[in-house]
Amino acid sequence: MRVVTMRAGLVLGMAALALAASDLRAQASGFIVGGGLSTTLSGDDIGDGFESDGGIFVSGGMGYPINERLGFGWSLSYGERGWNETGVQKVEVDYIGIGLNISTGFTLSESAGVGLSVGPVLNLKAKCEVTDVNGTVNCDDGANINPYGVDYGIAAAGSIGYSISERFGIGVGAQYELGLRPLAQFKNGDRAGEDWEAKWRSVSVGVGISFAIGGGS
Repeated sequence: MRVVTMRAGLVLGMAALALAASDLRAQASGFIVGGGLSTTLSGDDIGDGFESDGGIFVSGGMGYPINERLGFGWSLSYGERGWNETGVQKVEVDYIGIGLNISTGFTLSESAGVGLSVGPVLNLKAKCEVTDVNGTVNCDDGANINPYGVDYGIAAAGSIGYSISERFGIGVGAQYELGLRPLAQFKNGDRAGEDWEAKWRSVSVGVGISFAIGGGS
């Protein structure tokens, strides 16, 4: 198995700021936003000519406390991913991501805490373009390897958050996403119609804000 990695990027997903400990103590709901870059590829079909590519990624989500230590939430994201087959084609894919998560938090101080979350993520293809020597067209019309419309996996995130006030906080987070299905299909050649054995692997770091919108104690 060969793994192709991209430069380190920025991302916030899975509600990575995860109502970091202060919000969980206050029993308040929260909203998290952030943005950045992230992409890697892994799989038996990733040869020397492939490089992963990425772009802007933005995410927001809601978290809801269950008790002082546990919460659940959802996230909605839009991100640019892709790959470059050297000397052949460059494929750029935009996904809408929908995630669910279970989170927990730990207190570091009166105003700081650590948040952890894990859960499934569903990525829906919103846009796909392929560029080669003939120009740029829709992937359905010109890609040698065409991404499927749906991709899914598991994501785990961790964050350190700091409460500026009772309602507002900032933080930094990291996330790992493990894709669980081949992300594309061969369109041409001897393997036309077969799965391209490549899956997304993402390691990301990012920054974001959170603010409570529910009552607390």
